[in-house]
Amino acid sequence: MMKYVLTITILISNMVFAYNQTFKVGEYIKYDVLAQVPEFNISGKVGTLEAKVLAISNVDGVPAYHLYAHVYGTRAANLIYRISDVFEAWVSTNDFTPLLIVKDAQEGEWTNYETSKFNHKERYFIYNDKRATNEKITYEGLAFDGLSLVFFMRFVDKNIGTFSIDWLEARNVKKGIRFIIEDGPEIKTKLERGKLKTVRIYENGKYGTDALIAKDKYNQIPLDVIIAEQKLYGLTIRVRGIIREYKDGK
Repeated sequence: MMKYVLTITILISNMVFAYNQTFKVGEYIKYDVLAQVPEFNISGKVGTLEAKVLAISNVDGVPAYHLYAHVYGTRAANLIYRISDVFEAWVSTNDFTPLLIVKDAQEGEWTNYETSKFNHKERYFIYNDKRATNEKITYEGLAFDGLSLVFFMRFVDKNIGTFSIDWLEARNVKKGIRFIIEDGPEIKTKLERGKLKTVRIYENGKYGTDALIAKDKYNQIPLDVIIAEQKLYGLTIRVRGIIREYKDGK
């Protein structure tokens, strides 16, 4: 389940974007990651997700935000199944599309180191890991991995209603993942005493992703997210991220 942690909000394709702000170096976001079985009202923390903007650099001469995230299990969860995944993405400062993606994964006894470098003009990326060398993979429309999308979605025009993307999972491309945008409820968080207004972004198909995004504050960060939801023997197995801490950059 933890492999879906960075699917925290998925979004974007064939729509109008509202690029009315920029990221700041040093911005930091922290989430508690919960495993839940709602039929039995079971919920417990299994990990933490930390994300930050490290720097503004460049990839082949294109200015890029350098994004970083680390997903790791709690001490108790690691006794059963150790998780420590590091994700990095360099995304264009102009349109926030990914230019380079790096994933260093440790899940149980399994490890992998992946890189994906994009040519958006010709719609392909070059993929490498322990098992593949310079594999050319094509895609349609806009393609995003979890980390670049979590940041990119914060600039989307929230009035567009629906949209779809090509979703990247290593060398696999999931086409036409469809999302709906609508007004969300006011919710309590650990960020402040009062309730925060939200925008809801959700997908009822393959992933079951359901995110509540801050509407007016904190640079539109995801506040409460059903990251993935699956049925197993008639029960709902859910991975959920709840915001714990936010620090603006400089």
